[in-house]
Amino acid sequence: MNPNCWQLEGQLARLALPGLTAVVDAARPAEGLTSVALRDRASQGASLLGVSASAFSNPANSLAEWHVRGHDLFAVYESEQPDAVRLDIRWNVDFPAHGDSRLVQIDLLISIRTDQLGWRHAIYVDSCLPDSRAFQLVDPERGRFEPALDLDCAIGSCLLFCAKEGWCYAELVRPTDPCRATLTAAGDASSGIHLRRQLFPSAALEKGVILRTRIRALFFQHEADLKLLARGYKDFVTADMPLE
Repeated sequence: MNPNCWQLEGQLARLALPGLTAVVDAARPAEGLTSVALRDRASQGASLLGVSASAFSNPANSLAEWHVRGHDLFAVYESEQPDAVRLDIRWNVDFPAHGDSRLVQIDLLISIRTDQLGWRHAIYVDSCLPDSRAFQLVDPERGRFEPALDLDCAIGSCLLFCAKEGWCYAELVRPTDPCRATLTAAGDASSGIHLRRQLFPSAALEKGVILRTRIRALFFQHEADLKLLARGYKDFVTADMPLE
C-alpha cells in the first residue's frame, strides 16, 4: 500500500488509493468521508462515517490535533469548561488479504474522555448513501442477508449497501458495543438511505474513564461476496480492539 495514502492540505485530508478516493474535512467531522469514488465511479452526495458530538457545536474551533501517521489519519477535538471533554477520531486504512474481493477496509476508531463527573452527551456516527439499497446480516453462519429499512433498534451489527454505481459498502460493529442504529430513507426515494448510530446511548461518562468503539467499513468494487462478508464479520467481532 502507498505509505502516503492520506495527503493533508490544511484541514482537508485526501485519501488516494488505487481503487478508492475520498476527502475528510477536519472542520466538518460530521460529514466523514465525502467525494467518494470507487474505480473512478463517483457517488454524488455520499458521506460515510461522519462523527458528531453534542459537546462540539463548532468542531473547527475545537480541533486540537490533526495529523497522519502511516496509514492512519488522526483528529482530536477538545472542549473547554464546563464540558471539558476530549474526542479522539482515527481512520485506519488497510487492504485485506490478496484475492479478497473487498477493495479496501477502513476502521473508524473513536474514544472519548472527560474531566467532569457524570458527563452525558450524544455521540453519533452517520453514513448517507444516495440511490442505494440496504441489507442486514441475519444469519452469519450461512451468510444470509435480508432487506433492511426503517431499522430502529439496538442491532444493525452488519449492514450492506448496494449503490447504483455498481459498488457495495458494508458497515460492521460488534454486537457487544453499546450502539443504537437507526436506518431511514433520506428524503424522497431517490435520495437514498441514512444510517445513524448513536454511540454509548445509556452511558454516563465518569471522570478518568475512556469509552472506545470501532466501526469497520468495507468497500467492494463490484457485488459483495455475502459469505465472505459474513466470515469477515465473524473475524471482526472476535478480534481485539487496538490499544491505541
